[in-house]
Amino acid sequence: MSTTPPIQPPGGPPPYVPPPYQSQPPGGAPLYTTPPPYMPPGGPGYQWQGTVPTAQYASVGVRFVAILVDGLIIGIPLLVIEAILGFAGSPVAALLNALAYFLYEGLLLTSWNGQTVGKKLMSVRVISADGQPLTTNKAFTRTGVKAILSVAGSIKPPFTSFLGIASLLDYLWPFWDANKQTWHDKAAGTYVVKA
Repeated sequence: MSTTPPIQPPGGPPPYVPPPYQSQPPGGAPLYTTPPPYMPPGGPGYQWQGTVPTAQYASVGVRFVAILVDGLIIGIPLLVIEAILGFAGSPVAALLNALAYFLYEGLLLTSWNGQTVGKKLMSVRVISADGQPLTTNKAFTRTGVKAILSVAGSIKPPFTSFLGIASLLDYLWPFWDANKQTWHDKAAGTYVVKA
């Protein structure tokens, strides 16, 4: 291969030869500049204006009273209905109780900003782990895990002791958990806080 420049063909235009590389055009302005750093909306010095949730966790005692009130509200009418229909204390009654409580708590947590009647009475509410109000999915996940553990705890021997202990541990867990969460809180990504 030849290192000599191409020869102009007779009668034609000269061959293209690129100009030498220049770091600056004749006017002194650079050909390329580094773009400015990204600035979020609001311009220089913009700071996040949101608030970090500073809610205090509800105590185990307050939570217990709220659960007791809700249990009485839903449990007494169910007990009367089950006695009239003649299946009180049966596995069908356990499933009916779990389903009724699932609907009661799930619907109220969703529509009453994370509160049931008992939680409203005790001035506590359930919130998402990010501090936002509960979504329907989180409310029913939390309530569903609680209902499953409740039904599992009511199964007759030989599994009663193991499943009953698992159901009991769900409610005792906040005593030693740093975030005062039960297993159903952990499953749904929720906290119970003072309202």
